[in-house]
Amino acid sequence: SSHYCPHCIDAKDGPTPTPHTHNIGDSYIQQSIEIPPPLSTRAPTRMTNSPSGPHIIYIVTDTCYPTAQSLEANIGSTHIISVHSTKSAANSRAKKIIYDNDSGCTVDIDKIIEEVKQGMYVGIGIGAKNEKEGCCFARKCEVEGKIVDEDSDSEETSGESGESEFIDAANDGEGE
Repeated sequence: SSHYCPHCIDAKDGPTPTPHTHNIGDSYIQQSIEIPPPLSTRAPTRMTNSPSGPHIIYIVTDTCYPTAQSLEANIGSTHIISVHSTKSAANSRAKKIIYDNDSGCTVDIDKIIEEVKQGMYVGIGIGAKNEKEGCCFARKCEVEGKIVDEDSDSEETSGESGESEFIDAANDGEGE
């Protein structure tokens, strides 16, 4: 009776190989049952395993400024165009938006000022001369990085992209 290893104590029929492997299986199952409940403690490890560290999404915004004053005060109507997981995808999307030059807020393409702040694209265009009254004076398409925590991650991204599709649809109508 000196062969009571930790795994065999609960085994009813002695330390034969079968209960032994059985017990390892049981303790494994027990462990996996114990781990799931604290979801909050599990999620961060999933995030830190990702090579990029904190989870950042890149939001492409499109802002129209009706007047020179509104541009100086940085007060315009901003729409979220799209949400991306990489900076380069967001940058090229923002650049495409300002050079596509539609949505009722057109600018003089020759006078677009581009800069990159912390690796994120900003394009600012001033309104074209033949712009109808009541249209925009300037337009800014830029990329903003946003750190998301794992809890709000999925709702935020889907909410934003859903919203932008809706705004895009509304805008197309206004532009005619």
